This record gives sequence, C-alpha cells and structure tokens, in this order.
Amino acid sequence: MDRLNDIAGVLGAHMAWTSLQAVLLIATVAVLTRLMPRLSAAARSSLWWLVGLQLIVGLAWAFPIQMRLESPTATTVIAAATTEPVATGPSTAAVSWISGLSWITVLVTLWLGVVAVQCGFALIQWRRIRRVLRDSRALDDPLQLARCADMAHRFGLRRPPALRVADGIVSPHVVGPWRPTVLLPPAGTLTPADLDMALRHELAHLRRGDLWLGWVPALAQRLFFFHPLVHWAVREYAVSREEACDARVLRDSDTTADNYGRLLLRLGVQPAVRGSLATASPTFRNLKRRLSMLPKHANEPRQHAVGWMVVVAIALAGVVPYRVTASSTPPPLPETMSFSYTYAKPTTDAYTFFDPTMVMSDGSAEDDKAARLVRKGHESLLWVRHGKSVYAIRDPATMTTMRKLFAPMFAIYGQHAMQEGQLKLTSRQLELSRNEAKLRAAQDTIAEHEAKLTSGEEKNGPDAGIARLQADLATQARDLDAQQAVLERDRAAYEKQQSVYSEELRKAFGDITRQVATVSNQAITANLAERLP
Repeated sequence: MDRLNDIAGVLGAHMAWTSLQAVLLIATVAVLTRLMPRLSAAARSSLWWLVGLQLIVGLAWAFPIQMRLESPTATTVIAAATTEPVATGPSTAAVSWISGLSWITVLVTLWLGVVAVQCGFALIQWRRIRRVLRDSRALDDPLQLARCADMAHRFGLRRPPALRVADGIVSPHVVGPWRPTVLLPPAGTLTPADLDMALRHELAHLRRGDLWLGWVPALAQRLFFFHPLVHWAVREYAVSREEACDARVLRDSDTTADNYGRLLLRLGVQPAVRGSLATASPTFRNLKRRLSMLPKHANEPRQHAVGWMVVVAIALAGVVPYRVTASSTPPPLPETMSFSYTYAKPTTDAYTFFDPTMVMSDGSAEDDKAARLVRKGHESLLWVRHGKSVYAIRDPATMTTMRKLFAPMFAIYGQHAMQEGQLKLTSRQLELSRNEAKLRAAQDTIAEHEAKLTSGEEKNGPDAGIARLQADLATQARDLDAQQAVLERDRAAYEKQQSVYSEELRKAFGDITRQVATVSNQAITANLAERLP
C-alpha cells in the first residue's frame, strides 16, 4: 500500500508541475501569436503543437531540471524523550495499523479510470474508421489517379495516397498514418476544380505529417482532460493546422483566395470522420476564421526565418520540464537535543510530531517506530497514543498550533549556543594534545642524548644545546599546564551552563507535552483525527 501511495505521489507531483508549466507555456504562445500577427500559420501550428509535447514530456520525464530559489535556512531540532520502564514486565500493546489510500492515490486512480474510458472511445472510433474504409470502394478514374500522382510528386511525397470513394461524406478526408488513404465523396458532389483544391489540401496534411504529429496534442488532451487551457490550446493547434494547409494550397498552386474561399463556403460546416482530417470546417467559428485568414495566406512568404527561430526558442525553453526547489545550498545537518525520562511503569500516552523543521517525540522506542511508519513522505503529522487508541492527525490548523507550541524550545536553543561552545572546547583540546605530543618527542630526544653521555658513547661532554632545549621544554611544559588549567575551568563552566540549558529545555518540553494532550484531544473531538487500527 505504501508503494502504491509513493507511485501515486510521484505521478501526482509530475501532473501538478506539468500543468503549471503548461499554463506558462500556453500564455507565452498566446502572447507571441498576438504580438506577431505576421507569424506564418505553419509556425503558429508548431507553437501550439509544442504545448502538447510539453505536457507529455513533463508527465513522463523522470528527472526534471531543478530551478532553485534561495530561502532562509531553518534550524532543525530533533528532540526525543523516551519513557522506558525500569522494572521488567509486559510491555505496552504493540501498535498495529494498516496504511490507507492517500487522497492523492484516490485522485490518480480516478484519473486513470477516465483515461481508460477515453482509450475505449478511441478504440471505438478506430473501428468506425476501419468500417468506413471497408465499405468504401477504390476510385476507378485513371485521369483523377494520374492527377493525384502528379500533385503528390509536386508536394514532395514519395508515393501518392490511395484514393477511395465513400458514401455519406461531402468533402475529402485523409486517414491512416501508416497507409495514407484519401476518402473522396461520390462523383458529382464536387466540381473537378473544387475536387482539385480539396485534394491539394489533403496532400498538404500528408506533406506536413499531420496524421502522425496530431497524436501528440490528442494524447495530451486526453491525459490532461481536467485542464481547460489544454483543450483551448489543442483547438488552436487544430485551427492553425488547417490554416497552414490552406496557405500551402494557395502558395503552391494557381488557386486564388476567392476561389478557395468559395470552396470552403460550399463545403460549409461538416463534422469530420473521427480520426481523419477533412477539408471542411468542423465548426462555424473555424470556418469564419479560415475565411478571414485567406487574404493573409495568399501573400504569405514560403519561409519565415523569424517565425521558425521563435519556434526553436520556445521548444528549447518551454518543453523541458522544470521544478522549483527551495534552495541552491544543501540544508544544514540537524542539531540534536536529547531528553531521557525514566518511569517505574509504562506511560499510557505518547506522541510524535513530525514537521519539515523538527521531529518531537515523547514515548517509547516502539511508539517512535510506529509513528514513523504512519508518516507519508515529508508531511507534517501528529501521531498520538491515548492508552490503546492510536490516532494520526494531519489537519493544517492543528499542525500550525503544534509549531507554535514548540516555538519556546527554538527560543531556548537560540539563546544557548551549546554546540558552538563544545566545538571551541574540542578545538582547544586538540591543540593542547598536539603541543603535548611535540613536547614528549623533544623529551625523548633529550633522554636519548643523556643516555649516550652516561654510557660514554659521546666523548665531548655535556652538550650546551641540550641544556638550552631542556630549559625551553620546561617553559613549554609550564605554559601547557597553564592552558590545561584554563581549559578545565572553561569545561566546568560549560558543563554548568549545559546543565542549566538542559533543565530549561526539559521544563519547556514538559509544559509543551501537557499542551499537546489538550491539542490532540480537541482534534479528536472535532473528528480531525484518523483513528488507526
């Protein structure tokens, strides 16, 4: 169960951060398309397509780039007060619990259910397309087949798509990314000139690879079905994609904007076969926008360097997933304040309070272990045991109250820099130890010379240098003794101060523990606590 909650937590975090980044990217693309009206339809289509790509990449990318923001470092205090019995005997009843599903896991499960339903609808749509293809018939007009082959060659396609006639449609549709097929309406529905322009539009879709590229925004829309801006961005992509094909038809043929506009009006608003791309517009708003953009497309240049530079810049800056973290420096190692209380018999109540800035506990080792198992990640949690009843409290207001309760302990901690004093004493002790080692080495050297003089190995009599060295050593020894005496006085003062400091903390911790009982009882009475089995 914990593993499932962890997986759901990671997926939920990816979804939340990706959704937030999508808002920024969609806003950026919307502003760019508004400030750059001469941006080509193909460039606009690519910009909106990048939104879908960013959503999929952000959800699947396991190691996003960290954007670190500086924040004040907080002192971490870990206070532990154990209540172990002196006499041996039966221990308190073991705390048993079963971790339930977190709310994030429930939401992720619902999300997966909706995505699965959408996949079912997509499968139904695919089967409908297969049925339409199966019911269609191959075009037997050699002239039209030759005309299509010539246009496909001019569009740069390696081979022309298959042409089939399907009843019930009024405009050409292109389907099938693996085996592209253009479905044509029955003969007589369109004039040869209109059919030629519509066929060019479908070939433009194939040249752009829209049948393949369209899977990206379609998948993103299904995965982020709850995000209204994603639906809007996908609609903008679809409209820009149609405008890009319209521009390609006007640019690469002798078709005029007036003739092409009359074709769009003649086709009107027609729902497309699901999973296909049609020349007709699916909505009146789509049709109106395409008609209003035709004069611009007629004069649109073949290449727009600035537009594609914008697309590349947005792709590099906006698609890669980012995460904002608190600080660029690693957090300091936690300072530890230990409290130990001994009782003649086990206590009936215990608690452990977890928070990103502290961990405070009053209970046995078994209580502490059980509390740590209940905590999910780095959440704030108050674990409480009243007799044999065990509770987990995650209420935000209760967590805020708990932080305020322990504020006096942080004040006491800040007033007494015990760790710094201990560090200075340790540093001075190490320096004295090094000096004592040097002194002993010099004394050994003198002793070695004196032994040689006594045994007659050295014939020149007492060495005056040795005498001076002995005098220096005697002076150093006196200095070391004086420093040692000062160190002992400082150590005694430190231990006295430490005793006062520990007593203040013990008293503050005792007062807080009594208040914790009141806070936890209030939370339990207000049904803000989860009772654990």
